[in-house]
Amino acid sequence: MIRDFTTGFTAYFAAIGDISRYGLWKYVIISGIVSLSVGVLIVRGCMSLATRLADWLVGFYRWDFGRSFIDSASDYLVGALLIILAFLLFKYVVMVIVSPFMSLISEAIESQEVEEYSSRRFTLTGAISDLMRGLRIAVRNLSRELFFTLLILIVGLFPLTSVVAPFLLFAVQAYYAGFGNLDYLLERHYRVSAATSFVKRNRWLAIGNGTAFLLLLMIPLIGMFIAPTLGTIAATKTGMRRI
Repeated sequence: MIRDFTTGFTAYFAAIGDISRYGLWKYVIISGIVSLSVGVLIVRGCMSLATRLADWLVGFYRWDFGRSFIDSASDYLVGALLIILAFLLFKYVVMVIVSPFMSLISEAIESQEVEEYSSRRFTLTGAISDLMRGLRIAVRNLSRELFFTLLILIVGLFPLTSVVAPFLLFAVQAYYAGFGNLDYLLERHYRVSAATSFVKRNRWLAIGNGTAFLLLLMIPLIGMFIAPTLGTIAATKTGMRRI
């Protein structure tokens, strides 16, 4: 468990050097500009939505009794919603938009690391199949992540569990972020069910990768620019050893 988490997390340090090693700078720059542009729009939108939601929630309570609890609960919910929405939208919007570049990065690494690897020929049928597979993975993961997130938020309203809730929320976010990064490799080897089983067997590797990914996103601007690329490189390098 600890070894897998550490492997997934520390792979990001080597990934920085791998950008030059595999000649990936053109993908980094293009995907980085796209990620940063969309990411900034997402954060601004979430902040605006969170402010309106806080005012809307407090407006329902018109009594003085228990006002401090309502204010605290609304602040907790709105703050959590802001962070969760920003991460969710970044993962499932930005990562879908830049997925063609991430797939190319993953394949470029594998083709140089595996001698017997043969690149797939582009076909319209194959492209449509990859798109449908990606949508299926995205819908599956998003529905499950929303379910667990809502469950943890509800549990976190109680005083005894409010301390643990943020860590559980982060772990869920990290797992599915790592899943997304690993799937750029897995899409060339497994169908959806087999890829899901692979990630479950290596869940701590995914969480380690996703943890580093989310921590990078917390670095203003730079994180949004570089996180998708480093996450893909790190996931591909670690995932190849386990396929």
